[in-house]
Amino acid sequence: MNRTKADERIYDFITASFARRLFAWLLDELVLGVSAGIFLVVLIFGGYLTPSEIVHSYPDEMLPFTILLNVVYFTALEGYLRQSLGKKFLGIVVSDEKGSRIGYTSAFLRRIGMVVPIIVVDGPAIMATSKNQRLFDIIAGTLVLEEENFSDAVKFLREGEITERLRKREVPEESQGLSKKKKSKMLKGLKKAKSKLEKKFEKEKLDKEQYLRLKSKYEARIEELEKELEE
Repeated sequence: MNRTKADERIYDFITASFARRLFAWLLDELVLGVSAGIFLVVLIFGGYLTPSEIVHSYPDEMLPFTILLNVVYFTALEGYLRQSLGKKFLGIVVSDEKGSRIGYTSAFLRRIGMVVPIIVVDGPAIMATSKNQRLFDIIAGTLVLEEENFSDAVKFLREGEITERLRKREVPEESQGLSKKKKSKMLKGLKKAKSKLEKKFEKEKLDKEQYLRLKSKYEARIEELEKELEE
């Protein structure tokens, strides 16, 4: 179903910006890094490992452990509490596309990007999709919402109701000239990301099914943006 420009502006208000999501992720990685460091110190002082063993085991053993730690951390917290520690600090929450709790399966799907080698084209999608979603948000059917507008977001997502608070934040029609410039930038970034995706497929870093699924999502959004810019 095609979304109106008004709906797209509402999504800009209720969803978290790329910057807030990035800072939340950096905070989470800091928490995980400190936690992993403390764990390793305990192992060293407990006589289970030596510093040289840790150095020589990376990446064969430590890298898989780091990836697993990330996946478990985000899946557990986002699946149960809607938020990782970084997201809580930045005031953003994860929900499904109706504003409900996502559960562990969807939380896990959001994290596949950490173990699938397409992270370079996942992040830019936030700035190119109409709902500010990463590719794996689209796959999992999830959104990252601003906590302060969460109740208003739920009403909009479930009933299409635009509350008074959201109406006050709508962009006046006379300022819509800026949105065309933004869409042009989004379109350029999306085409660049699609090109990177194709190169990864050519280098056999993606299987055909996964490539075609992601490619179709990019092409659909590119076509949508091109039509909007022609209006």
